Amino acid sequence: MNSTDRVLGQIAAMHTFIENFPMGILDKMHGKTYTSIFDFIIDVLVACGVDVNQIMEYLLREIYGLEADLAIGIDGFYEQIKNGSLEIDRQNEFMQTLEYAIKGVFMTLLSSIYGCSAIPILPNKVFDKPNEDAFGGKLNSAVNTALQKDSFLPTIIPTGIIDPMGILQISPTSDDGRLFYAIEGRVFDDKGDALGETTIRLVGDNGDNVKMRTKKDGTYRINLALNTKYVMLASHRGYLNSSHQFNTNDLIDSKLFENDFTLTSLSSPVKMDNIFYEFGKWTLTADSEAGLQGLIKILTDNPNIAIELSAHTDMVGNDANNQELSQKRAQSVVDYLIKAGIDKGRLTPKGYGETKPVVVSEELAEQYKSFLKKGDVVNSEFIETLTAEQQEICNQINRRTEFKVTKTTYNLY
Repeated sequence: MNSTDRVLGQIAAMHTFIENFPMGILDKMHGKTYTSIFDFIIDVLVACGVDVNQIMEYLLREIYGLEADLAIGIDGFYEQIKNGSLEIDRQNEFMQTLEYAIKGVFMTLLSSIYGCSAIPILPNKVFDKPNEDAFGGKLNSAVNTALQKDSFLPTIIPTGIIDPMGILQISPTSDDGRLFYAIEGRVFDDKGDALGETTIRLVGDNGDNVKMRTKKDGTYRINLALNTKYVMLASHRGYLNSSHQFNTNDLIDSKLFENDFTLTSLSSPVKMDNIFYEFGKWTLTADSEAGLQGLIKILTDNPNIAIELSAHTDMVGNDANNQELSQKRAQSVVDYLIKAGIDKGRLTPKGYGETKPVVVSEELAEQYKSFLKKGDVVNSEFIETLTAEQQEICNQINRRTEFKVTKTTYNLY
């Protein structure tokens, strides 16, 4: 279902609800007998702080050019109309207009409470008057403007007044008014391009087990059950898996969860942006925690891969010291992973010192377009041709921790 269909469904669900509200329930709610849904709606709006008189005054002024003092109350206003304030052929039209406006405000009120984004719009023909008719067009415009005026709705809506029995707990996004739960999203590669035909697996602790493929544009959508813990896994040939966990516990309204996956290619080293060490040392800093946990998640999502964990330095200092420092830094990360429960057989620490400078990617070239272009090798000879500020940027680029996948069949045979 696309966004247009969803909004149309919201509007249709609200109209159906308003027109077919069970009158017997209304009697129990208020202890009085209602003969029409319109009378009930007015009561609810008044109880919620909506100034119904203000809406009627607005319509009289905008459509008919009449100024009315409605302090006399609704019943007195009805009498005023019947006694000739309006021509007879306009009286019925006004009452019908008022009914549309009041129902529209009620829909807007429900929308604000239950998350429906639909704004009520009157049809092109109102009360059998073509839209091109001057009166019909003016009426249409005035009513729709009235429905969107913030001043007609209270700032804080007491939901206990409008819904003391919980009977309005309908789903504005479902076709039949029932509560509705789903998750949707899109799968991308690490360059931001959509990954179609990706396998999505969803398993719930209620026994749900769903396997599907994304569309060519990478999108997916799966319906869910209430009060269930779910685990999802996205997988695509040539890419690392990625998982996502969530639950639908204790929801009282419909909910559409959203989650996008970004899958990393197996074909090239992956830079770990959030791995930090103390200056000139191999001790991991506290700021590295998020990056390290991210790496643990990757290894957990992909239990059959083995990796080489590599550290690289800049050109500052002598080669031997840089080689030793990078080896110890790589070992620090591996030690952390082993302590976290990752099998040491999956991890190979490797320090490269300054021997493997970065080759400028398209993204780096775009970020530093004034002095880098795609394919440049950021080695000492290249760096020495730059300004002091540009040299420091290149040194930062070369100082990095990476991993590359060396095996995809670990522990399978």
